[in-house]
Amino acid sequence: MLHLKFTNLHVVMSVVAVAVTVFYVWTKNWIASNLFGIAFSLSAIQLIRLDSFKTGIIMLMGLFLYDIFWVFGTEVMVSVATKFDGPIKVLWPRNLLTMTGDEPYKMAMLGLGDIVVPGVFVALSLAFDRAQFLKSQGYSIFQRTVPASLRHASFPKPYFTACFTAYVLGLITTMAVMHIFRAAQPALLYLSPACSASVVIMALFRGELSELFSFSTEDPEAKKEESGEDKAKASTESDESESEGPARSTRRRSARTKSSTKSSGDMADDETDGQSSSTSKRSASKSRKSSKKQ
Repeated sequence: MLHLKFTNLHVVMSVVAVAVTVFYVWTKNWIASNLFGIAFSLSAIQLIRLDSFKTGIIMLMGLFLYDIFWVFGTEVMVSVATKFDGPIKVLWPRNLLTMTGDEPYKMAMLGLGDIVVPGVFVALSLAFDRAQFLKSQGYSIFQRTVPASLRHASFPKPYFTACFTAYVLGLITTMAVMHIFRAAQPALLYLSPACSASVVIMALFRGELSELFSFSTEDPEAKKEESGEDKAKASTESDESESEGPARSTRRRSARTKSSTKSSGDMADDETDGQSSSTSKRSASKSRKSSKKQ
């Protein structure tokens, strides 16, 4: 049965959320849109998890090429970003400090994908920092017996700091290039190399490159258990099929024996019927001959 527990904070924040939603639907204000966009981004970063730096770097490089093509090669990305009116981007007025009178806002925008994708990689860097700290204390991130003092203890964050700093610098570079050239820029053109290179350079500097690329957020023992269960299931199914094999062949042989017996019985009946019919024909012909002689 589902048990829900609400506190006063939940009630207050629910009222605030409803008020902001009504305000955004009514006015389409860019600040309210940014609140929704940031909330969506934080939720996505919390839900999405990368399993390793190899996967993360491949993903960033793929989206690096993807973003370049769809921004510079076509007008689809720019058209969707500018014409679709919804909280799918973070907006900021470029002329906020220089606008006069009734001059409209000239908005700079950042897609939520440019926040979520690098953000997931930054979160992986933080997980690696924690794993390295626990390893230095003789524990693993997959152990359930880690003392509470270590679970909640502060730990060094060199990779997180480097990756987050690189993300901020990449974002500043994106905004600067967009402002200088007055043209849309694919943010991942700057963010993907910045985030990837930052953790690799930090690993080289600390002599932990092999540990960086061998790191995984998935428990290897759990993988072994799952593979063992799959193998046991497969062997059970094969044993069942093997045990069913002789039974099936026995049933087939018995069915063949029955059919052959039936066919031989039918042939014997046919022969008996033929003999009786020929006997009756001979007796009938003899009776006709005797009657003719008389």
